Amino acid sequence: MLGISPLGWIHALGSLPALPLALSMLWHHRRIDPRSTAGKAYFVFMLVGALTVFPLAHSGMSTGIAAVTLLSLLVGFGVRIRPTASRAALYVETITLSLTVFLLLLPAVGETLRRLPPSNPIATTLEAPVLRVANLALLSGLIIGLIVQVTTLRRSRAPFHENHHQRNAMTRSVALVTGASSGIGEATARRLHDAGFIVYGAARRVDRMAVLAQAGIRTLALDVTDEVSIKGVVAEIISTAGRIDVLVNNAGYGSYGALEDVPMQEARTQIEVNLFGLAHLTQQVLPGMRAQRSGTIINVSSMGGRFATPMGCWYHASKYAVEGLSDALRLELHRFGIAVVLVEPGSIQTEWGAIAAEKLRTTSGQGPYAEQANAVARSLERSSQPGATMTSPPSVIAKAVTKAATARRPRTRYRVGFGARPLVFLGKVLPDRMFDALIKRLSGVST
Repeated sequence: MLGISPLGWIHALGSLPALPLALSMLWHHRRIDPRSTAGKAYFVFMLVGALTVFPLAHSGMSTGIAAVTLLSLLVGFGVRIRPTASRAALYVETITLSLTVFLLLLPAVGETLRRLPPSNPIATTLEAPVLRVANLALLSGLIIGLIVQVTTLRRSRAPFHENHHQRNAMTRSVALVTGASSGIGEATARRLHDAGFIVYGAARRVDRMAVLAQAGIRTLALDVTDEVSIKGVVAEIISTAGRIDVLVNNAGYGSYGALEDVPMQEARTQIEVNLFGLAHLTQQVLPGMRAQRSGTIINVSSMGGRFATPMGCWYHASKYAVEGLSDALRLELHRFGIAVVLVEPGSIQTEWGAIAAEKLRTTSGQGPYAEQANAVARSLERSSQPGATMTSPPSVIAKAVTKAATARRPRTRYRVGFGARPLVFLGKVLPDRMFDALIKRLSGVST
């Protein structure tokens, strides 16, 4: 039919499963899940089809092989796909699969050319080179296809955390969210709860989490600067739920003020809450995650961990430290199947800005830094006002945290919220003094 031999048809049909998967992966930033039953079946059918190509060249396409090829096609369309490890790996895999499709289709083209009348100028000119390429493509395409499939299966054996979708339906994942009394923490606790997690919301003031408790979220008192409090919370969760699968380190605050004005005790408190509290709680959770060889640690940093703003010396120092700690921790824990994720919010509409502005005015509202301090304070306050522009709601951060908590292989960083991506990008490409001028202008500070 159409001048194509049975061998050409078997290759054409065998290539079809790769094409929709390649396009789907490229469009959705996903790849097949080789650990699923469908993924393994897809590999087996492709392997059988590949191994039977050589006898097909001599014996034609039998009914049995046709059935295997069509079943491979059906399974290929039905393979469940999930997030990949990185965008670069996705593109490499997609390009390889697309190349396989191209190589496997070449023999069919060659067969068509060979069936053309000898007098046809196209056949006379192109038949020999195309058939040479087709013969080489036959073997190369099969080898590349097999390498892609084998590599995908081998990748599935690398350590990574489980998520609540992969567990037994009777077992729900357990998440601990700190700073859950308001803002990002409260929104995150709700979102994880809606996603099916058993959620423990922790904060210093339990009374401010009454609404969460009514929604079915378990609330606990936690002071991240108190060793006894940290150990007690972890012990209580382990005793009641048996495990902690996701830790969201969200507790923190912004201590703003000129370096010259901020008392060293306040500076120590800022680092203690934003960095040491995070590290100490993580220390207590890690033994259980290592034992179960799975888990996700999500550290809520800030776009302020990638660049600085005026009057925020100690706040930015704490967030830069969280970034470095998280990057190092990710390298340490990979072998245990524990993912470490950074979430870097932009400007978010919460009470955080108003609290930081009040502390800034108290610290540097008078004296040589008063003009800068009051300008920055006004900028911070605007982010907390109802209906504030140039901000994002806490729900966007909650969505990113939930995405990281449920992903098979979460990204290392989620940069979300107003201004986060463009400002971090500009900080990378602009000269320092030019970027400084931009930040001062955005902060309301006169140059």
